[in-house]
Amino acid sequence: MKASLFDLVKQRIVLLDGAMGTELMARGLPQGACPETWNLDQPAAVQEIHRRYFEAGSDVVSTNSFGGSRIKLAGHGLESRTAELNLAAARLAREVAPVSKYVAGSIGPTGKFLKPQGEYTEAEFEAAFAEQAQALARVSEPVVARRLGCDD
Repeated sequence: MKASLFDLVKQRIVLLDGAMGTELMARGLPQGACPETWNLDQPAAVQEIHRRYFEAGSDVVSTNSFGGSRIKLAGHGLESRTAELNLAAARLAREVAPVSKYVAGSIGPTGKFLKPQGEYTEAEFEAAFAEQAQALARVSEPVVARRLGCDD
């Protein structure tokens, strides 16, 4: 059975991937476009990036979901697709992860401010991040079960 990531960190230095956005731009993502849409529109490109990071020695790759909160996606008119885009991000990474490697859900800032400087409440931020985290986490259990032979 694979050691937990927490146990691995105690044993040695763990290598993580690099910049997903930079790699997507190198493959044609236009400046200002929403990188998370590539999880559905260009899945092979996203998976190629994950694969290449694993091949380069990364122990962990992060999902293409850094800007995947409902609040951040609203800037692209995609807030209603929050779960779909994050679930796709997690699936793409998990599908190419070698058994001995890990996938981390990437959750970045909203780009917005809390009241009174901004328009959002702490509860709205919390709900947005929870929604994103729940979508990312939905992928982990079935993949782990498959690897352990629990779903045969």
